[in-house]
Amino acid sequence: MMKRIFSCLLFIVFAPMAQASEYQFVHSGSLLAHSTVCPAFYPEAVHSGQSVDYMIYEVDETWQKKDMLPALNEYLSFRSWVEGQVEPEPYSLLERQRGIFANAYGNDSSYVRQFDLIINRYVGSIRNISCLEANLFDQHLVSSDIHKTRKSEFSAWIFKKGSRLKVIVGLSHDPWIGAPSLENADQWFNKMKSSDWQFYAFLHNHPFAFRNSYGDIAGTTIPSSPDLRSFKNYFENRSMDLAIITNGFSSIELTRDDVLQLSATLD
Repeated sequence: MMKRIFSCLLFIVFAPMAQASEYQFVHSGSLLAHSTVCPAFYPEAVHSGQSVDYMIYEVDETWQKKDMLPALNEYLSFRSWVEGQVEPEPYSLLERQRGIFANAYGNDSSYVRQFDLIINRYVGSIRNISCLEANLFDQHLVSSDIHKTRKSEFSAWIFKKGSRLKVIVGLSHDPWIGAPSLENADQWFNKMKSSDWQFYAFLHNHPFAFRNSYGDIAGTTIPSSPDLRSFKNYFENRSMDLAIITNGFSSIELTRDDVLQLSATLD
C-alpha cells in the first residue's frame, strides 16, 4: 500500500504546475516596505496524512528573491491581525523577546547570547518575506481552521535546478508546536537528486502567541534549539545551502556558519 501511495506522490511531484495569476498590493513601513506585484501560485495536493498535507509548488527562483506581497485574503487578514496587536518590525520583536529571556535566564545565558548575535548582525540576514514565502504562508493559513493555523507551523523543503525551484510543503492540521517532518524523506531526496534537483533550503515559520501568560508573544525569527539541531543535520547530511525562518512579515536566512556560531553558544 505504501509503495503504491509513494508512486502516486512521485507522479504528482513532476506534473506541470498551474499558471500563476498576478495581483497588486501595496504595503509601507521601514524594513516592512514591499513592492506592489506578486503572483499567486496554486499548488497541487500530493498526500493527505493524519495531521499533515504535503503539496508541491514549482516556480522560477525570481519569486523567492522578490520583495513582494500577493493579495491573498487569509494572508492579508493574518497581517492585519498581527499589526492590530504589535508592531512587527523584526528587530523590535527580537529586542522584546530578548528582554523576557534575560529576565528569566540572565544576560549571560546562552539564549541571550544567541539574541545578541542576531540583533547585532553578526549572524543571519533578516529581510522582508518573499513573494514565494508569502504564498506558502497563505496556503498554510487556508489549510485548516484559521484560528489553529495562526498558532501552528508549516515546513517547506526547497529544491533548485537551474533557475527553477520545486517546493515540497508540509501543512499541519493541528495547532501543535514544531515544524512538520517529511515522510519517506530519503525517497523524496533520492528522487529529487536523480532528476537533478539539488536541495537548496529548508523553510518553516514561527507563529505569534498573543495570549501567552508570560508576555512572550513570540513571532521572532531566532532559531530554537531544535531548529538548530535540524538545520545542522540538513547542512551536514543533505548539503543544504540555507535555513530560513519566517513569521509572515520578515524572514531570516542562516548559512551553515551562522548555525554553527549559534549552536556554539549552547556548548
